Amino acid sequence: NGVVQVLFIVCQVIMVPLRVLIVEDELSLARQLAASVTEAGYATDCAGDGGQADFLVHSEVYDVIVLDLGLPGVEG
Repeated sequence: NGVVQVLFIVCQVIMVPLRVLIVEDELSLARQLAASVTEAGYATDCAGDGGQADFLVHSEVYDVIVLDLGLPGVEG
């Protein structure tokens, strides 16, 4: 998975564990991404829409955000 490979490279460069937010409205894709990222050892949260993502980014600190640019109701 390309996303997990990029996260692994970033983690190696900065030498700290990453916290990742996945913003994706397609549930099956969000689950696949979250499973891959979590399996790679990163803390992972998911949001299914822009409102959830906005709430999470104001309540947690994320190192990486994987963002669907075509969210319903809110542009990525």
